[in-house]
Amino acid sequence: PYLSLSQSSFVLKLTPMVRGVVLAMDGELGAGEASIDEALGLAGFVADSPYRASALLYRGMIYLAQSRIPEAQSALNEALPPGVAMDILLLRELLQGMLFYATGQESQMDGALTALAGRAQATGHLVYRRESLRLAQIAPLHPRLADLPRLISCPEEALTALLKSADREVPGS
Repeated sequence: PYLSLSQSSFVLKLTPMVRGVVLAMDGELGAGEASIDEALGLAGFVADSPYRASALLYRGMIYLAQSRIPEAQSALNEALPPGVAMDILLLRELLQGMLFYATGQESQMDGALTALAGRAQATGHLVYRRESLRLAQIAPLHPRLADLPRLISCPEEALTALLKSADREVPGS
């Protein structure tokens, strides 16, 4: 078999979280939240699991996109398990930058995103570097919170098309 039984079990537990992230990035915030909630209800997402921490942070991004700022802040403040991987720390920093944007704290956002881009570059996590730079790039356009997850994660061509459809241009391009 391609996957062992334990590997299959792991993939099945991870599937709802991945589905939730994809749905949220596609603008389906309610469905994304429900899918992540499903993942958090599975036995494999125990309190000290890095997957749980990741799911909570992604759910925090969904809360932010739904303008549920206190819940997003609560997700950010959730304790991380010891020895958590760098990608989860960077995801947390990205959520922090998004919260600074959502609450109008522009100078804190700029500092947080600059630090995140540098840390992501230094550790080889280039997706987080791109997403932090993208958030800094689009923030002056004041995008709606509901559009933020999609705008920071979509390819450059898609961003240009989205902004043109809203009669805006991509800053710095």
